[in-house]
Amino acid sequence: MQYADPAEFLVTNQYYGKTIGRTCGRIGGAKFQIGKKTCTLEANDGDNNLHASSNGFHTKNFKLRIRYFRLLTKLIFSYVSPDGENGFPGKLRFIVIYTIYRYSNEILINYDAITDATTPVNITNHCYFNLSGEAKDTILNHTLEIDAHNYISMNEQMIGYAIIPLNRTLDFRTPKKIGKAINNSFLQDHTWRGYYHGYVREETKNKKPFAILYDEKSGREMKIHTDYPCLNVYSDNYYSGKLLSSGKEEVKYQAVCLEPEYVPFAVDKYLLKPRTPFHKFIRLTFKTRQK
Repeated sequence: MQYADPAEFLVTNQYYGKTIGRTCGRIGGAKFQIGKKTCTLEANDGDNNLHASSNGFHTKNFKLRIRYFRLLTKLIFSYVSPDGENGFPGKLRFIVIYTIYRYSNEILINYDAITDATTPVNITNHCYFNLSGEAKDTILNHTLEIDAHNYISMNEQMIGYAIIPLNRTLDFRTPKKIGKAINNSFLQDHTWRGYYHGYVREETKNKKPFAILYDEKSGREMKIHTDYPCLNVYSDNYYSGKLLSSGKEEVKYQAVCLEPEYVPFAVDKYLLKPRTPFHKFIRLTFKTRQK
């Protein structure tokens, strides 16, 4: 999914295709604790913090290097986040590498970082996917499968507070169409107005895909592997009216965003200590199923 006007990428609040950091998701009250110290962030989503700040990694100009090899190409983006940027302690040196494999229809995203002071690091990719081709259709008829038994329960400000077993509406352990339960009251009678939920699995070294997205009409399939323990699923629940590269206006449920991450409300679980390397990966594999 992409906009017709590239300038929209600089001003949109939809985070199309962005790298999100230092943290992703919502942090309640726009503050967190490191020991006895309280760190205050920008309240850019009501009283809460969303995706680090309105001036997070998604707005930064990264340095870019490109390396060409016979079977793959690497795009290496780097950024140094200074101590105190957006309220986060410590200088953070960050690299994201996109490896594009020529013959296997695979994209590997590697995140690496190191800090000189304890700071939260929860970085994700915010691409939206529609496998119909040029967004001909919405994603309501896309089939989704998610390898998770639990999800993040949240309040009406969409701040998570507990990890609990899936209910029937949210359960994608058996593949089903995204639109099958989209009008269920559990989804529509709350702030999220669709899927806007974090799925959690215990075993982060699981070799199974965390998610499989499939469009029966086109035959296209995408698998997501990651060593993150949580996958946020956002079904593009709000009309924007922005013009896409296909020439169409973006409508509700035009695409689905699948964001591997740590559980956002559990900040203490993703505090990076000084001189301790941070590394996470997301692998996207594409193919066309034989009909």
